[in-house]
Amino acid sequence: MKCALHVDGISVECILGDRPEERLRPVAVCVDAEISFSMARCAATDMLEDAVDYTLAANAVSKALVEGRFRLVESAAYAVARTLMALDGRIDAVSVSVSKPGGIDGVRSVSAEISLDRDDVPSSEGAA
Repeated sequence: MKCALHVDGISVECILGDRPEERLRPVAVCVDAEISFSMARCAATDMLEDAVDYTLAANAVSKALVEGRFRLVESAAYAVARTLMALDGRIDAVSVSVSKPGGIDGVRSVSAEISLDRDDVPSSEGAA
């Protein structure tokens, strides 16, 4: 059985881009995250301590992007995925999409998507 928590539309004002003007002005980046974990216990108890706290997840995403000041949307997506994997040892896998508006004439947004599971993260990083 696959269980996934979706936290979509996380809006973060951050530096993301390589051009000189992009290094000066934050842009509103949008993040969608799918967090896979066994929901059996939290479904049975209806208690937050038995679940992955999506407020903590959204805050961790924001912090990673603001502090990262990434040049590439790919780097930002990878950092967000690793941040989420390290958030809670019960998380089995994550899929993350980071979208940056504009940047190219005639293009609405540019995005990168990445999926990680426990095998992709060294054990010292992903077991909170």
